[in-house]
Amino acid sequence: MVKALCLHIAHDCNLACRYCFAEEGEYHGDRSMMSFEVGKQALDFLVENSGSRRNLEVDFFGGEPLMNFEVVKQLVA
Repeated sequence: MVKALCLHIAHDCNLACRYCFAEEGEYHGDRSMMSFEVGKQALDFLVENSGSRRNLEVDFFGGEPLMNFEVVKQLVA
């Protein structure tokens, strides 16, 4: 049974903090944003596999999740 989900909503950051795990936001790879469709599939999976649980947890994670705020707003609507 699933009770929580962490969505890597934004693989990008605009802050460039020196202490960041992502090497000051560079990532040394492709920067990308999660689409609404992928996020919706993940949320559907959570609900379908949560059994009778009434309280579920979703965390929005990333370099800077608010860089993909439009999708976050769509997913929580």
